[in-house]
Amino acid sequence: KDWSVGIICPIFKKGSRDDCQNYRGITLLNVAYKILSTIILRRLATYTEGLLGDYQCGFRYGRSTIDQIFVLRQVMEKCYEYNTDLHFLFVDYKQAFDSVNREKLVECLKKSSIPNKLVRLIGLTLKNASSRVRVGNQFGETFGIGTGVRQGDGLSATLFNVVLHEAVKDAIKSKTVIDRTWQVCAFADDIGIVARSANALREACEIILTKGAEVGLQVNERKTKYMVMSPRENRRNSGPLKVRIGG
Repeated sequence: KDWSVGIICPIFKKGSRDDCQNYRGITLLNVAYKILSTIILRRLATYTEGLLGDYQCGFRYGRSTIDQIFVLRQVMEKCYEYNTDLHFLFVDYKQAFDSVNREKLVECLKKSSIPNKLVRLIGLTLKNASSRVRVGNQFGETFGIGTGVRQGDGLSATLFNVVLHEAVKDAIKSKTVIDRTWQVCAFADDIGIVARSANALREACEIILTKGAEVGLQVNERKTKYMVMSPRENRRNSGPLKVRIGG
């Protein structure tokens, strides 16, 4: 039972200490559980590395934000060279790691040809997950957590990547935006969609956001940004990008 309980420790960031919004909670998990979680992660990684494409550089060995920065710079330079407009959409999800539908997560693992024994073990790590808040030497009451991957668990990042892959796989193109109409880049839950036209960007975005909603991911409209890069100085403003989610 202790393995399923996480201890949330509020860490003060800045501002007034009387405002709860100025604290960030970090979750501490049982050490014995974290050893088991690390073993599961190592076994899971042998399957997920072949599943995830080059578009995802978050929480993967030998990859970093530098890879995605390099890709975007190369695309921008080539499009500028050929006098081509580029449309960008940077997608942000609301509490992405906390909103994943766990039933959909298990379905994604099964569809990814991961052994049933491993899927069952992962399901057990999420079953009856709960937390309690600790402030100083005082503990609050235990409360259940029914959605999302576990905070403080090294396994969570890889599990999230598997779920996100389900959302973006239909929008992934085998070539770059130079050869095709759009391209997807991701670092964990931060997604960048690059396209040569607003219509192509809208099509890719609708696929990703609709599929994402099916696994519990909801877009944060306030933090999702649309940008156009054009080599033409007199280019007219294309206005906001309107996207329809779920048909």
